[in-house]
Amino acid sequence: MKKVLYVIVMLVTLSVSVVGITYLLEDKESSRRYASFYEEEDEYDVFFVGSSHVRYAFLPMELWQKYGITSYNIAGDGNTIPVSYWILVNALDYHKPKVVVMDIYNNWPGRVFASSWGQVHYSVDAIPLSINKYRMIEELFSDESLTDGKGNTVYNKRGELIFSLGAYHSRWDELTEHDFVTKRDRIKQSRTWKGASLLRGVTKRIEHQYDNDYRIDENDSTSLNYLDRIISLCEDNDIELLLINTGIDCSDESKAFADSVYDIIEKKNIPYIDFTQTDILDYDTDLRDTGTNTHVNFSGAQKLTDYLGNYLSEKYSLQDHRKDSDYKKWYDDSTMYSESKIRMMSECDNIDIYLMMMYAQDYSVIFMINDTNDFMTDKTIDLFENLGINGSDVQDNNMIVLNIPESDSVTYDMRDCINSVHSTPLGDICLVDKGQNDIEILIDNEKITDYSSDDILGIQIIVMNDGNVVDLKEFGLTEE
Repeated sequence: MKKVLYVIVMLVTLSVSVVGITYLLEDKESSRRYASFYEEEDEYDVFFVGSSHVRYAFLPMELWQKYGITSYNIAGDGNTIPVSYWILVNALDYHKPKVVVMDIYNNWPGRVFASSWGQVHYSVDAIPLSINKYRMIEELFSDESLTDGKGNTVYNKRGELIFSLGAYHSRWDELTEHDFVTKRDRIKQSRTWKGASLLRGVTKRIEHQYDNDYRIDENDSTSLNYLDRIISLCEDNDIELLLINTGIDCSDESKAFADSVYDIIEKKNIPYIDFTQTDILDYDTDLRDTGTNTHVNFSGAQKLTDYLGNYLSEKYSLQDHRKDSDYKKWYDDSTMYSESKIRMMSECDNIDIYLMMMYAQDYSVIFMINDTNDFMTDKTIDLFENLGINGSDVQDNNMIVLNIPESDSVTYDMRDCINSVHSTPLGDICLVDKGQNDIEILIDNEKITDYSSDDILGIQIIVMNDGNVVDLKEFGLTEE
């Protein structure tokens, strides 16, 4: 009996040790994205499914803040339509939405997964072990000839998707403080963005010229088959399916595949939004990169999310939950989300990215422009205009007061505002000269911050929310 107890204790100890080591060594990226989705019992009105083009383009917390729609973005970098099907199958084991928004963008015809095996881990690791997870792995990755984008076979790696220690056992030298977070912390991280993320960068579009004679071939039958299975899966679960296409300037193959979907939606009577045929985006300000794998930046994501939020509210029976006391957790998540955006903005050292991130946020802003020569470019002017500011107003010695929710701005010559009160969308503003070029900025007789034209040779940006300064940035040369 003692020997039996000894063996049991040893097995339990070994199991706990293996679980603990696995938790420590595993890459936390997947759980940072999806932990709350698989670990908490919340229900969601909408799922977003697709590749990185969806993950970076549709922001669940913006849908909540503006429309009261609850959603989760379960898209993943590099996810093909076959992978998306199985992600959705597993997701339905935990939650049942009213609507699934599925991207038919197909940049990898004939492939069940994209170029990186690591991207598969990011989408799959957070899914708890289950029959459907096992079925997914067996169906997608059991072909012994299957390779990643670099030609490496992945057949022998598929077990790592179930027992992740095999993939991460050598990460000891890569561990950082982020690997020592608790499970509760990982859930909190994932609740903030709910699977989505933002891209920081601004690139002007290089429009792709398509070969209109290109036709899809037998390689696309894999994607078409899995798309049909997604349609059937939603029908069987009484879920409304909305198909979208985010393939801006995609390859000829992807364009041909997207065009072929029109036959499917007409037969099945499925709603379809082809974002490549809309004028929602400003291609001078809303793209992070361009080419056959074009992604939108945060500004573009705001516009696409807002458009889709309005569409979902009008076309589907989705309630606005913002006044429902049962959704208190969403208010807490909304606060974390807003704080997260402010932190990211404050880390920016590039004015173009800063202006891009400012788009459509619930901020009030004062731009104190002293000298534009050092930092102003045509791209910067485009980004000011994206905020609703006339580019001709971005001139030396101008003060621009902007209330972003209403895109209402007024411009003053700073020299006319010294010791003089001006009525603005933010209240009565006065620049009080304290001597030696030191100036206090007052709104309704309350001091907001200081400004010194001697120290700041470029531009000072004062960002406020509910009357409080939440960030203050300076761009351009400063004197030593």
